[in-house]
Amino acid sequence: MAPLQPDDILRSLQTGNQNQDATQNLDPQPATLKLPPRPPSSGELPAPLDFLTPSKFQGEFPVDSNRIALFPAAQIEQDALSTRVVLHPRMPQLLDAFLQHKRAFGSTHEQQLYHSLTWPQLATRLIEKRPLCFLGHGDTTRLRDNRWIGPAYAEWDRVGTPAQHRNRFLTLTEYLSYDEIMLGSLLAVSGPTHFINSGGRYNCAVPAADSNSFQRRGVMVGLVGPRFERDGQHDSAIICKPPRSSSSSRQVKGAATMDADVRRLIQQWLLPDDAIDDRENEEVRFTLRGDFDVVMYKARLRVSFDLLLLEAAARAKAAGGKSAVVHVVGLGLGVWRRYRVQNQLFVQAFAESLRALDLQNISKVELGWIEDVPEETKVEVVAAGEAKGVEVVFTQADPCRKLDDDDGKLLVVSWAWDGNSYVGNEYWNGSLAASGDPAAACFSTIAELMNPDINPFAHRVMVVGAGNEEESLPWGELGQR
Repeated sequence: MAPLQPDDILRSLQTGNQNQDATQNLDPQPATLKLPPRPPSSGELPAPLDFLTPSKFQGEFPVDSNRIALFPAAQIEQDALSTRVVLHPRMPQLLDAFLQHKRAFGSTHEQQLYHSLTWPQLATRLIEKRPLCFLGHGDTTRLRDNRWIGPAYAEWDRVGTPAQHRNRFLTLTEYLSYDEIMLGSLLAVSGPTHFINSGGRYNCAVPAADSNSFQRRGVMVGLVGPRFERDGQHDSAIICKPPRSSSSSRQVKGAATMDADVRRLIQQWLLPDDAIDDRENEEVRFTLRGDFDVVMYKARLRVSFDLLLLEAAARAKAAGGKSAVVHVVGLGLGVWRRYRVQNQLFVQAFAESLRALDLQNISKVELGWIEDVPEETKVEVVAAGEAKGVEVVFTQADPCRKLDDDDGKLLVVSWAWDGNSYVGNEYWNGSLAASGDPAAACFSTIAELMNPDINPFAHRVMVVGAGNEEESLPWGELGQR
């Protein structure tokens, strides 16, 4: 048998070239993806929260007003057990292709790590092996043991490579490689939560004075937008014109770049109907400013949009057939944004997801603080929603404000997360208003319930669209079941 070649794996991601047996093996089976049995007691907390392990977490909580100890333990138990990692319907295929590639062509570090890893285990790793904080173009980092190592872009670039021995803090055993960080930006985390205020950007975990001014409960979904802070890495490698290089190495002007074969795998996965190598012509690909692939950008966004809409529908169905009101925040439209027109492309891509998905149990979508969008694009997304029976509105209102009529409604709030940090990110630096990430941690209980050290949820990997999402524990107040 001829040895495996990178192009063999690439072609497996193209529509029409997928091996049927392999595809069937990758299809998520409901029997294997149901929530696992209740974790065993750790003995740290009294029942019913005895499966939580707060002693494993070494970070410092900046505030106490949103801590789970302030809420009924029985409800927190249900929320913790219902928290999960969410994958796009096609994500198992990409994870498996990534593992095949790294086993065959990866570094010694990668081949040792991935030798027997399965795609669900890789998904779990993408949650558990992150630092507490990861921010800025310099990859400023706070480790899981709470050590602050500052700008660490050089170390992150070396993780998993033959040059990893030069690192002082970061190894592939304990932290993600940059290739994995890109994969980590393509999944989501989801779980029910209490809210303590209306969820304003600068709420700083201050409980609302009026308990009737906000929704008391909801589901939160963490999504990661395209990040263009590092040339040659992350989404810059997928969507932008590659930096010029005189060699085939992963170094460009002293900075590391994404593994070229991994880049092609992700691009092929994003556009399975295209032959990626046929899109290399710059006039075809880079239609925005000559260096930005608009088609690839929209495809990248649609992964997050599909995740959010499918998960919202599944959560609403699991809540007894409720109707979801989905609050959508801008993903990658802040400091990560490269061009202002991305706002318009963002809304166009969302309209594409609305048109493509078979949506049920969603009645309304709120696009929060998505500005600089032409009127014709607003009309387009509203029409796409109307065709599916979904009201689409643009708003600048707080995400968790009291709904006008919440009878039979389930509020699903998204927030802009990071592909390489714990939920909250800057929250663990004590910066409560630095971005939407710490703001989300402030107005909810996700800082603990979506913390893999405290709540062992990272093994609960759910593929949305697999038909068994409602197997999650019923959502809602215990007294209303």
